[in-house]
Amino acid sequence: MAGQTARIAILDDDEDNRILLADRLAAEGHEVVCSGPVEAGLARMRREPVVIAFLGLGVPDSPGDTALEVILALPSPPTVVVVAPYGGHDRAMAAVQRGAYDFVTRPLEAARLRIVMTKALERERLRRENARLSGADSGPRDKGDARETDTG
Repeated sequence: MAGQTARIAILDDDEDNRILLADRLAAEGHEVVCSGPVEAGLARMRREPVVIAFLGLGVPDSPGDTALEVILALPSPPTVVVVAPYGGHDRAMAAVQRGAYDFVTRPLEAARLRIVMTKALERERLRRENARLSGADSGPRDKGDARETDTG
């Protein structure tokens, strides 16, 4: 994860999990701007956009299960990485199918977290680049930049 840093939100109802993840991300140079229970984190994310959001799934039917759709509906949604409990692979995969970018499982493995963060940061870089190019390319083309010519 060296070289790139990001503003990150951690939304997890389990305080120990939030602290552990926040410490690991901060040690890598990231700015953890929102670390709290799911409902409080959602309210703060509406005020302070982030690049990546870690969303704890917790126990079935927890706020994390419904928060994914709320996050993805934000005006500038972050890349969402779900944090699944041990044995929660099926729930994590279901969240990915609903729009999460990727997942990590508890207990957190430093190597897996590093890989996911590297991929998520690259995804965000490509999204920004795509938006920049789309905006630059939206104007009319010069006549000398025609792709096809009519010879008929």
